[in-house]
Amino acid sequence: MKILFVGVFKRSSTSYSQAIAFENIGVEVIRYDYRHRAKVKGMRGRNLELIAIGKKNNVDAVLFAKCNRMGWGVVENCNEYAKTILWMPDTPGLMDEEFMRKLDRCGHTFCAATRAVAKGLKRQPTVSFLAEGFCLEDNMPMPEIEQDVDVSFIGNLSSFRRKKMRAAVPFTVLKAHAAAHSKAVARSKINLNFTTGMGTSDRTYKVLASKGFLLTEAWDDIDSYFVPGEHLAVFKGVEDLKQKIAYYLEHPEERERIAEAGYKEVQKYTREAWAQAIVDKVEELQ
Repeated sequence: MKILFVGVFKRSSTSYSQAIAFENIGVEVIRYDYRHRAKVKGMRGRNLELIAIGKKNNVDAVLFAKCNRMGWGVVENCNEYAKTILWMPDTPGLMDEEFMRKLDRCGHTFCAATRAVAKGLKRQPTVSFLAEGFCLEDNMPMPEIEQDVDVSFIGNLSSFRRKKMRAAVPFTVLKAHAAAHSKAVARSKINLNFTTGMGTSDRTYKVLASKGFLLTEAWDDIDSYFVPGEHLAVFKGVEDLKQKIAYYLEHPEERERIAEAGYKEVQKYTREAWAQAIVDKVEELQ
């Protein structure tokens, strides 16, 4: 199978490791960085180039990774010669009308948040959940690294809500991508994750795959994927977070037990499993 993958392929981008996952399962991937090409050729020139590349290379499918500021006309043109798949890793709040018009025209849409699936299904029946998963090459246990951080959040505290949480419950913010993310997890006795209840980012999968202890806010149907108290720990609100941090810092053996179970459970959510689900759907589409 040959796929034209339309995304952003910086080393820190999720699409980077997802493209490798496709290749690991035997798929030929043509990477098309739609943001960079728009800077080079302008948006109209970029769109025409993308359509022409897919057609010239006789691809079986075109995978659009969200693709903000790309109109639905590109999808219609790609439908003339290939199957089309739309991928939404983010929350439903980012599913604007532009995205929905692409959803209307793609053969299938996968979303990483369950509320995003629900929102998409109100528009079309061709929407389903797909866990974003983790990268086998980057996310792994690093037991040789000393745990020198009590509580950390790996990522960007971009939202006002997250900043308020940190003001109430101080924790270390670490910024890391690719394999450096696993090093940050290994340093941390407790790894935090914040959600809006709509779903979780790939941070959950990456922390568990690095055999880190994860303390997270719950999200819709978390019980369908992980068992709180067995694979990870869950907090609700500031006071509960304070109590859970104090408890788990005092009980390292319990942190280790949960981290070990979480590591085993998350193995089903690799990037390769993500890629295979898309390949299977492409083969199903008429």
